[in-house]
Amino acid sequence: MVHHVAFSLSHQGEVTYTKQLLAHAPNNSLTIFDRCYLSAELLINWQRQHPHAHWMVPIKINTKYTVLHSFSECDHLVEMKVSPQARN
Repeated sequence: MVHHVAFSLSHQGEVTYTKQLLAHAPNNSLTIFDRCYLSAELLINWQRQHPHAHWMVPIKINTKYTVLHSFSECDHLVEMKVSPQARN
């Protein structure tokens, strides 16, 4: 079931759409992002505001990460290093 979507003209960036979606993320939900949303700052803010809402994003080929748990061949829980700037 789709709860909320955000889209507009192509000159607006992904962060604009994310801020619109962030206000509507219910607890125990799953938000699926496109790979252009792979931003530590963006996803950390999402998690801080909605600790019981989950998100999933495909990674880029050059993304560095550590696999914490494998659910299947292409489905993993990963950990990524995040700069102090992105955490603020």
